[in-house]
Amino acid sequence: MIKIEKNKPIIGRGKYKEYIETMLSMKKDDSFLTNDYKVVDAVRGYGWRKGVFNVAFREVEKIYHRNRRLKEVIYRVWKL
Repeated sequence: MIKIEKNKPIIGRGKYKEYIETMLSMKKDDSFLTNDYKVVDAVRGYGWRKGVFNVAFREVEKIYHRNRRLKEVIYRVWKL
Protein backbone atom coordinates (compact mmCIF):
# COMPACT_ATOMS: atom_id res chain seq x y z
CA MET A 1 0.00 0.00 0.00
CA ILE A 2 1.31 3.46 -0.91
CA LYS A 3 0.81 6.27 1.57
CA ILE A 4 -0.23 9.54 -0.10
CA GLU A 5 1.08 12.72 1.54
CA LYS A 6 -0.39 16.11 0.71
CA ASN A 7 1.16 19.59 0.77
CA LYS A 8 4.78 18.41 0.83
CA PRO A 9 7.23 20.79 -0.88
CA ILE A 10 9.17 19.50 -3.87
CA ILE A 11 12.82 19.31 -2.92
CA GLY A 12 15.49 19.84 -5.53
CA ARG A 13 13.40 21.95 -7.90
CA GLY A 14 13.57 25.65 -8.45
CA LYS A 15 17.33 26.02 -8.24
CA TYR A 16 17.15 28.98 -10.61
CA LYS A 17 13.75 30.23 -9.44
CA GLU A 18 15.25 33.38 -7.91
CA TYR A 19 16.82 34.37 -11.24
CA ILE A 20 13.65 33.64 -13.21
CA GLU A 21 11.55 35.70 -10.80
CA THR A 22 14.09 38.50 -11.12
CA MET A 23 13.78 38.40 -14.91
CA LEU A 24 9.98 38.50 -14.67
CA SER A 25 10.11 41.59 -12.43
CA MET A 26 12.71 43.42 -14.58
CA LYS A 27 11.79 46.02 -17.16
CA LYS A 28 12.92 45.96 -20.77
CA ASP A 29 16.68 46.60 -21.22
CA ASP A 30 17.46 45.92 -17.53
CA SER A 31 20.32 43.53 -16.84
CA PHE A 32 22.17 41.59 -14.16
CA LEU A 33 25.58 39.92 -13.79
CA THR A 34 26.28 36.26 -13.07
CA ASN A 35 29.34 34.02 -13.17
CA ASP A 36 27.41 30.81 -13.90
CA TYR A 37 26.46 29.90 -17.47
CA LYS A 38 23.86 27.47 -16.14
CA VAL A 39 21.93 30.48 -14.79
CA VAL A 40 22.07 32.11 -18.22
CA ASP A 41 20.89 28.91 -19.88
CA ALA A 42 18.07 28.35 -17.36
CA VAL A 43 16.74 31.90 -17.76
CA ARG A 44 16.96 31.74 -21.56
CA GLY A 45 15.23 28.37 -21.63
CA TYR A 46 12.39 29.50 -19.37
CA GLY A 47 11.79 32.65 -21.40
CA TRP A 48 11.81 30.72 -24.67
CA ARG A 49 9.56 27.85 -23.46
CA LYS A 50 6.97 30.11 -21.86
CA GLY A 51 7.24 32.88 -24.47
CA VAL A 52 7.33 35.42 -21.64
CA PHE A 53 10.55 37.33 -22.40
CA ASN A 54 13.56 37.36 -24.68
CA VAL A 55 17.09 37.33 -23.33
CA ALA A 56 20.46 38.48 -24.62
CA PHE A 57 23.79 37.83 -22.91
CA ARG A 58 27.45 38.65 -23.38
CA GLU A 59 30.72 37.75 -21.72
CA VAL A 60 31.80 40.82 -19.78
CA GLU A 61 35.04 39.61 -18.26
CA LYS A 62 37.26 36.54 -18.19
CA ILE A 63 39.33 35.95 -15.08
CA TYR A 64 42.46 33.81 -15.37
CA HIS A 65 44.75 32.02 -12.92
CA ARG A 66 48.44 32.92 -12.79
CA ASN A 67 49.22 30.07 -15.18
CA ARG A 68 46.78 31.51 -17.74
CA ARG A 69 44.11 28.88 -17.21
CA LEU A 70 40.57 30.19 -17.30
CA LYS A 71 39.15 30.56 -13.80
CA GLU A 72 35.83 32.35 -14.22
CA VAL A 73 33.67 34.09 -16.81
CA ILE A 74 31.28 36.91 -15.90
CA TYR A 75 28.11 37.23 -18.00
CA ARG A 76 25.71 40.15 -18.33
CA VAL A 77 22.10 39.11 -19.06
CA TRP A 78 19.60 41.56 -20.54
CA LYS A 79 15.84 41.30 -20.73
CA LEU A 80 14.65 42.34 -24.20
